[in-house]
Amino acid sequence: MKKLDNYRVLARKYRPKVFSDLVGQDVLTQTLSNAISENRIYHAFILTGMRGVGKTTAARIIARSLNCLNIFKDDNNNLLPCNSCDQCNSIDTGNNVDVIEIDAASNTGVGNIREIIENVRYRPVSSKYKVYVIDEVHMLSTAAFNALLKTLEEPPSHVIFILATTEIRKVPITVLSRCQRFDLSRISNDIMIKHLSNIADKENIKIGDLSLHLISDASEGSIRDGLSLLDQAISFCGNEISENKVREMLGLSSKLEIVTLFLNLVKGDVKESLKVARHQYEKGIGSDIIIQELMHTCHWLTTYKITGNVEEDITIADKEKDELIKISNNISLANLTRIWQMLLKGLDDINKLSSNLASFEMLIIRITYASHLPDPASLIKSIQADKKKIAKTKQSNINEKKHGPNDLSSNSNLIKLDDKPIIDEKKTKVDVSGKFIIDNFNDLINVTEKKDEFILRSNLLSNVHIISFEYGKISLRLKKNTSKNFIGLLSSFLSDLTGIRWLITLSEEQGQLTIREEIHEQEMSVRKKIEINPVISYVLESMPGSIIRNIYEMNDSIVSNENDENYEVLDEEY
Repeated sequence: MKKLDNYRVLARKYRPKVFSDLVGQDVLTQTLSNAISENRIYHAFILTGMRGVGKTTAARIIARSLNCLNIFKDDNNNLLPCNSCDQCNSIDTGNNVDVIEIDAASNTGVGNIREIIENVRYRPVSSKYKVYVIDEVHMLSTAAFNALLKTLEEPPSHVIFILATTEIRKVPITVLSRCQRFDLSRISNDIMIKHLSNIADKENIKIGDLSLHLISDASEGSIRDGLSLLDQAISFCGNEISENKVREMLGLSSKLEIVTLFLNLVKGDVKESLKVARHQYEKGIGSDIIIQELMHTCHWLTTYKITGNVEEDITIADKEKDELIKISNNISLANLTRIWQMLLKGLDDINKLSSNLASFEMLIIRITYASHLPDPASLIKSIQADKKKIAKTKQSNINEKKHGPNDLSSNSNLIKLDDKPIIDEKKTKVDVSGKFIIDNFNDLINVTEKKDEFILRSNLLSNVHIISFEYGKISLRLKKNTSKNFIGLLSSFLSDLTGIRWLITLSEEQGQLTIREEIHEQEMSVRKKIEINPVISYVLESMPGSIIRNIYEMNDSIVSNENDENYEVLDEEY
């Protein structure tokens, strides 16, 4: 039995020591190998990428390759340090005095950088280059970055700087411009699985592709995380690692349970959905993990619905794929995107409440409740169809009415519900001398708009109750807030237009409603019709607190075109 003191975790035991061993970083390895072999060595490098992709490891390989006493090339022209000379061994163990690793997270101040600046003047003790590796460089203070700039731009010929960071956006552009930048990429699943499989073989561990796929997914492209999870799986399972044990270790649900839960959500079965969700939660599976699994399922369904191709995923069995395909065929793309948005919002809400279970169950209830609602496209079509019926009924009612010259109900045909009277498109009648012929109140309103008499027009719309209207003679009642000179202005306006003197008399009779009062009554009538409409009432009841904010009437061309198959509702907003 091995002593615990001698055990080295897999991430350290199999840490690459040459460029060719770096996993998934071909651009970096090829560029630096060529640069070092051709003696075209840049004075400063910055390595950026997510956690565990090899930034610090690459920095040590660079330092080892620069200072190795017996460096050579293999048959494939790859530059290889010998890993056996004093320089390689001391760098590998961290004892080389000329390779200085600095953790910027704990050495953030300008004083730490000043110490580096003072020491770069001295030549290396036993190596060819003095190498400064500054990890998490983005943690340095602004003053520290400014202090480093001059030295970083023109260091002594024996000094090489290697900066590493996971937050490249936090590094000042003045620093980036002085460094040769390498972006280390996230490790793909295929490369990760192959790498973990090779290490498992070296450790005499039996592990299937499905288990490797689960570990690779959980590592999220980080080699270090993948090796740490493999280490954990070996400790948990022993020399034979099974899929069920890995799922238990990672706190994952079985795919069949997730597919069943998603199916219940789509069907709107609240009780069954809560039952399945609680069962998984009681098994120790985190609510955030369940939500992420549901999001993965939603993404699979959406991709299949768009492309029609079955996404290759060895974690999904054929039976589960068949179920997913059935779900995809019976759900719209709009509903899938709605479920995705709700899951995404729910994942964010999970961390805001002390009770994750309560937030999780409320999310399940919201999604199942929303599954009964029509998708936006169907709802719009229903509203348009019903609006067309209302428009046809209204036009039919209008056609049945008889319009006289003084019938002010005809004003409603000239007024939209946004309170903007429509000018009659027909030419205003004029006599042989070019004078206007004003036979009714509508003609008068149209002429005031044509002549830009906005103050007069506003009074006519809001303050005038017509008792009778004939050519040359008007009887009306005015509201109390009407300006005193209104009658005089109206009389002069009519005389100038028609060439005759008009008799305008004030009366105490009730008279007709003002134009704006008619507009208001029209709006209230239409609003009542809309509110009792089955589609609209369903929407209002389904969304508590929602109101009808604005109503816009369709124009006459749409109302009259009863046979138009391309009918559409214009400018509606609910």
